[in-house]
Amino acid sequence: MANLTSVGITNGVPTSGTGTVSTIDNLMAQIAAALPLPTGAATSALQSSIVTALAAPLAAGSNIIGAANSVGASVEVIPAVTAGAYTAGFVIGGIMTFANVLAPTTFSGLLSSLSLKFKGSVQAGSFAVAIFKTSPAGTFADHGAPAIAAADTAALVDVYSLTSAQSPLGTHTIYSLNGIGKQIVGASTSLFAVVIAVTAPANPASTSDMSLDIGVVQ
Repeated sequence: MANLTSVGITNGVPTSGTGTVSTIDNLMAQIAAALPLPTGAATSALQSSIVTALAAPLAAGSNIIGAANSVGASVEVIPAVTAGAYTAGFVIGGIMTFANVLAPTTFSGLLSSLSLKFKGSVQAGSFAVAIFKTSPAGTFADHGAPAIAAADTAALVDVYSLTSAQSPLGTHTIYSLNGIGKQIVGASTSLFAVVIAVTAPANPASTSDMSLDIGVVQ
């Protein structure tokens, strides 16, 4: 059989031509002629269309396996604390507000990490961090016992234990909890937190010694 020297293309499918193919080059040339690729400005327009399509949100009810390169937020709050000893079970710093930590339109996010830091003191005890979707109405004043209101439980996301104190750099302490992965849909872009001294002693060195950082993937 003769070598293939031409082939007919209809809607991207070979529809005519006989013989054996001794080289793929001619076939690819025929396909390229029938389906020309964009160049110049047309290429840029095609790339822009692809990026727009990939970035478009899925319709409600669509299944999502995973997400890459998500937008994140990390907000750190330094509350006023009492410089001195705390009784086990006392609130440290009162109610903390973490503004703009959730997505601005959906008020949603994936709680990723918590970091509790003491900038000028070495701590050895354990702490609990309660996260709320709305500011709790119960009693959570600094240097006092907590008293949650019944209505607060609906806004309570979870209570996280911070038990591993690290002070490798000198007079400081950091507690970290990573990879939490808790889905949150709040009432606004803000979250609220309360820190409890679970075990004594807890002794902040100054009124600005403690801070809490919340990391959220939006």
